[in-house]
Amino acid sequence: MSDRITITLVAGSERHRTSEPIDAPVDDPHQIWAHVLELADRIGGLARHAYLAEIAVAETGLPLYDLRCLG
Repeated sequence: MSDRITITLVAGSERHRTSEPIDAPVDDPHQIWAHVLELADRIGGLARHAYLAEIAVAETGLPLYDLRCLG
């Protein structure tokens, strides 16, 4: 199932800007994880730190799940 999602990265108390809507298969966390890593790379500096990626349905903002990167 493919849907439009948004990703918000949270590192400590810092909440980064939510991504633009992304077309991604919500039932394939590996593809979503690739989008998370790409966004973290664009923000810079997050690849070496623990952060949380909040995945939500773009249209409604309803959360789907969280992915945690332990750095």
